[in-house]
Amino acid sequence: MGKGGGGSAPAAPDPVKTSEAQADAYIKAAKQSSILNNLSQFTPYGNITFDKDEEGVPIAQRVSLSPAQQAAFDAQTQLQGTLSNAAAQLAGSVPTGPFGLPTNLPGYTTGLDLDGAPDYMRSLNLANVPNAPGTGDFSADRNTYEQAMFNRGMSLMRPEFEQQGRDTRQMLADRGLPITGEAYNTEMDRLGRSQGEQMGRIAADALAAGAQEQSRMYGLGTDARQRAIAEQLQQGQISQQARQGIISEELQNAQLAQQARQAMTNEALLQYNAPAQGVATLLGASPRTPTVQGGNIYQQGVQAPDVQGNIWNSYNSQLNAYNQRQANNNSMWSGIGSIVGSIASIPGIFSDRNMKTKVRSADTILNRMEKIPIKSWQYKPGSVPGDNGARHVGPMAQDFKGFFGLGDGRSIPVVDAVGVNMAATQQLARKVKRMEARR
Repeated sequence: MGKGGGGSAPAAPDPVKTSEAQADAYIKAAKQSSILNNLSQFTPYGNITFDKDEEGVPIAQRVSLSPAQQAAFDAQTQLQGTLSNAAAQLAGSVPTGPFGLPTNLPGYTTGLDLDGAPDYMRSLNLANVPNAPGTGDFSADRNTYEQAMFNRGMSLMRPEFEQQGRDTRQMLADRGLPITGEAYNTEMDRLGRSQGEQMGRIAADALAAGAQEQSRMYGLGTDARQRAIAEQLQQGQISQQARQGIISEELQNAQLAQQARQAMTNEALLQYNAPAQGVATLLGASPRTPTVQGGNIYQQGVQAPDVQGNIWNSYNSQLNAYNQRQANNNSMWSGIGSIVGSIASIPGIFSDRNMKTKVRSADTILNRMEKIPIKSWQYKPGSVPGDNGARHVGPMAQDFKGFFGLGDGRSIPVVDAVGVNMAATQQLARKVKRMEARR
């Protein structure tokens, strides 16, 4: 047996036999569920019983009605036959040919009759409409009006001016001022200026009145043109409303014709389908068939055990245990080989029985050997004379002392390393023999 000893791997389950075992479990569970869920029932309406095989599994259901329910069933069966006969007689009147439209249907409207409808108004007729007045129109009328207003104002003020002149000359004469004197001329100039200012105001009022008159005449001309245009627009709107009314009437007549056509078609189709619908009604009037209503039975669901899962779980557990043993053995043998290799160059170890005392058994070495950490490592540069930096495998001196109580915790005595490995090898050999004996 090599370093990987520890017995053979467990054999994998046979998939065919495993599947057959699972199928048997399903069948047994289904039979048991059928036995539990199909119980005979006895009610006032009748009975429900089951025929069973030699294992007690129901294979057929029997329903027997009570006398009253049986009589009702017979009556309903007779009624069903009567309805079927009536449907067969009515089926002779069901039309077999294709559906045809009535010949007196109103036709579809394909266009509107607008011969008597007034045409749309597309433009204004401005031939008889007064022209729009310009900014220079009515100027002659304005001048005439201004002159008339000025003359009228002067005709009203002239007597006043003459009276003012007489009064002023009389006042100056009463004061004894000569006509050619400076005071006389000054006073008459003042009177002339005053009357000139009054004449200027009359002229300004005449101009304002002329402008106002011209504006009034311009407004009258514009208003006359607008009224003529508005009248034409109103006439066009009336014509358009009349045309729209005729179009609406034509559309309404077309809609009424379409509705009449649809109603006549529906009526003809209803008459065509009436016999077939009568047959369907008779055939669909199925009488109620009496049945036996059993009581509520609690449904038992028997679950089949997971035979396949249990078999494979057991196999996986055995295989994991086998793999773990193999890993432990490989680790142990690696440690042994490392230690043995490190001491291969030592010429000899003092092991004479006569040189020893306090000799006792070392039977528990293997358990501690399985637990001691085995690492791969290198010595620190310069810590061991002659070391070339190669990697080594083995335990730490501190762990060796902690697990076996040997050494000083800083180095591992060669004699102790050899002895521990030999004791572990011997105990492992005995364990392997016991495992092989149980196979």
